[in-house]
Amino acid sequence: MPTNPHVKTESDMSCLCCGEICNQQGNHYSCSNCDHLYKKWDKDLDQYYKKDFRRQKPFKIDKNKQQKTIRLRCVKKLSDILQKWLTESDKVLEIGCGDGLLAESIYNKVSNVSICDLDKSVIKIGEDISCKSYCSSIFDLDDTKYDVCLAFDLIEHIDDIIAFREKLNIICIKYFIVSIPHPNRRVQYSKKFVPHVQEFSKKSLVKLFDRWEVKEKQDVSGIAGGLSYFVVFENKSCPLK
Repeated sequence: MPTNPHVKTESDMSCLCCGEICNQQGNHYSCSNCDHLYKKWDKDLDQYYKKDFRRQKPFKIDKNKQQKTIRLRCVKKLSDILQKWLTESDKVLEIGCGDGLLAESIYNKVSNVSICDLDKSVIKIGEDISCKSYCSSIFDLDDTKYDVCLAFDLIEHIDDIIAFREKLNIICIKYFIVSIPHPNRRVQYSKKFVPHVQEFSKKSLVKLFDRWEVKEKQDVSGIAGGLSYFVVFENKSCPLK
């Protein structure tokens, strides 16, 4: 994996979200100021998501009626919440779209929907719902502008969260709408590989996007089930504004 200036090294003790000094124990970094956790994994995370993640956690909702009912209920609730922030003229990008159900639910409510995911199934999903799809990391996308960018239960999987924020600042004109699972400290306590490299608190998420304006925040049913924290950030520094 190439060296990245934003990914922690053993000598860097500053919090990725608020900049305060972290407590370090092995490859774990915890911030007592904003309650953020980071774990540095010696894995190529892009390759893990491209090759291993969906094989280990396949989409099974079509075969499980109960799971499908829960999943569709969560998607419906999120879609209803999003209506407040989406207009018919909006160009929308969903980052880490998973099974595409959310993108499909808003497809007819906006001008254009694009989806990206590291899993190659995104290509078939895009074809099924007639939207542009990218089997790619957000970092590999060009600087095409979107009115709204969505990322649900995603950013805890991203190692270079600073570069992610900087990319959003370029491509996202109006709103970045995000959800994070409520911290369960799996990063801190699990001895097995858990693909959450970040565990955000409500405070650390807002600190990370401190140059964006918080327009809405609430607890919602997560896109993958469970409870998530939903936030709408407005980009106040986009060059197009």
